[in-house]
Amino acid sequence: MHEEKAFPAIERFVRLALSQQEDDTTDLINFDPPQRLLSDQFLSHLAIDDRLRKHVTAYWSSETKTRLFLQYNELLDTELLDLIAIYTLPERYVSMHEIQQQLSQYHLLKIAMASSALSEILINKLASFVVLFADWRVVRIMQNVCRILEPAKSCKVFTDFILQDLKSPFNYIHCGPLASIETRRNLVWSLSVASVRNIWPLVNSLVGWVQTSDLWSSALEDTLIYVNWIICPTNDNRESRSFSDLKSWIQSSQGKGLFHNLASLWRKLFSDNAVILSLFVIAILNQLNIDQQIALIQKIYFSSVAEDDASM
Repeated sequence: MHEEKAFPAIERFVRLALSQQEDDTTDLINFDPPQRLLSDQFLSHLAIDDRLRKHVTAYWSSETKTRLFLQYNELLDTELLDLIAIYTLPERYVSMHEIQQQLSQYHLLKIAMASSALSEILINKLASFVVLFADWRVVRIMQNVCRILEPAKSCKVFTDFILQDLKSPFNYIHCGPLASIETRRNLVWSLSVASVRNIWPLVNSLVGWVQTSDLWSSALEDTLIYVNWIICPTNDNRESRSFSDLKSWIQSSQGKGLFHNLASLWRKLFSDNAVILSLFVIAILNQLNIDQQIALIQKIYFSSVAEDDASM
C-alpha cells in the first residue's frame, strides 16, 4: 500500500467501495454515513500517509474525492485540521487577502463549491472548530471560506441563515430538532463572527446613538441583544450580566462618547472578542479627529500589552 505504483489500484478499489449516490449518503447533523465498506485501518493510512494523500489530491477525480469525504467525513476532519494548521503557525502571519487567494485554489474548497452536500458539512465542521479552538486565526479561515462558498450558492445554510432581521439567527437555532440545537448554535455563532459586513452596521448604529439625544428604542435593544450574544453566547446568567454591562456602558456614555474608557474596559465588555472590538473602534474613529484617533489606538494597544505582561 505504501508503494506509489499501487496508488492507481487503490483509487479503483476506493471508487468501487463508495456509494454512487452523493445524496442520502450522509446525515448532515450527526455526520453518520449509513454504510462503511472501507476499513478503519485503510482510512487511517489514507489520512496519515503523506505520499498517498498528495496522490489523492493531485490525481483523483473531484467526484471520487467528494463521495469519499461525504461517506467518510473523518477524512474531512483531517483535511480541515491540516488547513487550520497552515494558518495558525505562531511564527507566520498571513493577510486576509493572501488567505482568500490561497483558499480559492485549495483543492477542498474547489470541490466543495461544486457540491452543496459537501459544502454544508464543511461549514458545519469548520464552525465546530471555530468554537473548539477559540482562536482568531481560525475565525479568519471561516471568514474567507464563507466568502468563497457564499457566492457559489453551493451551501444551503447561506439561504437558510440570512440576517433578514435580528430575530432570524435565534429562529434558525431554535426551529429544528432538539438533538441538533448545539450544532445550529455553533454554526450561527461562527457565521455571525465571520460575517463582519453584516455586524458592522449594527455596531455602528449603537455607536452613532451615543452621539445623539434620542431615547433608547426597541430596535437598539434588539441590536444589542444580538451583538451581546456574539460576545457572550452562554445562554445563562453570564450572558445576562454581559448584556447589562454593555447596555449600561453605552447608555451612560450618551453625549460623551465611548472612546474615553474603551481602552480600559474592552476586555471585560467584549470578553476579549477582538472582532467586536475592531468594529467598535472603526465606528468610534469616524467620530474623532486625528489626534483623538491616535490616542485611542495607543491606549488600546498599551493597555493590552500591560494586561498580557501581567498575566505572564
